[in-house]
Amino acid sequence: MDPLRLLVDPLAYPFMVNGLLETALLAVAAGLVGPFVVHRNLTFFAHALAHTVFPALVLAAVLRASPTLGAALGALVTVAAVFGLRRASPEVRDDSAVGITFIGLFALGVVLVGLLRVRSANVAAAVTGNLLGVGPAELATSALLVLALLAAFALLHRPLVLSTFDPLAARALGLPVALLDLVLLAMVAGTAIVGVGAVGVILPVAVLVTPAATAQFWGGPLGRTMLVAALAAGVAGVAGLYIAYYLPVAPAAVLVLALGACFAASALLGPRGLLGRRRTG
Repeated sequence: MDPLRLLVDPLAYPFMVNGLLETALLAVAAGLVGPFVVHRNLTFFAHALAHTVFPALVLAAVLRASPTLGAALGALVTVAAVFGLRRASPEVRDDSAVGITFIGLFALGVVLVGLLRVRSANVAAAVTGNLLGVGPAELATSALLVLALLAAFALLHRPLVLSTFDPLAARALGLPVALLDLVLLAMVAGTAIVGVGAVGVILPVAVLVTPAATAQFWGGPLGRTMLVAALAAGVAGVAGLYIAYYLPVAPAAVLVLALGACFAASALLGPRGLLGRRRTG
């Protein structure tokens, strides 16, 4: 078959176009927020956040509501709980606050599955995502979230960067570091919400962390890191969609495998990778 037709023919189906648009939105969000997650060691929070929205996704499935809207409400509860626990007592460390919230809300989701007799198909969609089943409503919600992320970054670019990469200087300048931390947590939550609709509650952390970690092997300023991370996420997403179109495999899993391949190639060939360091050394 003509290779061009292999690329063009799937675009005749709305579900494929919607999936590609959702992938593009997810790539933009991952490129924007991922570098902050990696630098601030927020991987555990991102991983926990994707799981804590599980009860909200279960309720959305029961009520036949938008899973993205359900994830948004669940993420709001998660961020409020984590931030509240962190500020309630100095004895509660960041990882403890995340862990308590993570276990409690995910367990609630499991209980709700049994009590509400949620069908296995709905649970599977919540766990592994449904990139080929993204509808206009989910797409519109994801677009609004990404626009909100871009607006927040545009307005708070300098304070966010300074509080992330030099918190001591940020405090010395009188910046509201605690408030900026809350904004960053909200941005991570927004990215996770976009990811949950596409890749479920298990895999969003890979989309947040792996592209940003991949970009580190190419060096350069923060803007370039964000661009490389977004490109890696976008390429992996397109690969996942097209492979899932032609083969009976889950697109989210292929997306994550493609991200792993990008990371491995960059770790080997990037300017700061194994061979890159040897060439410049």
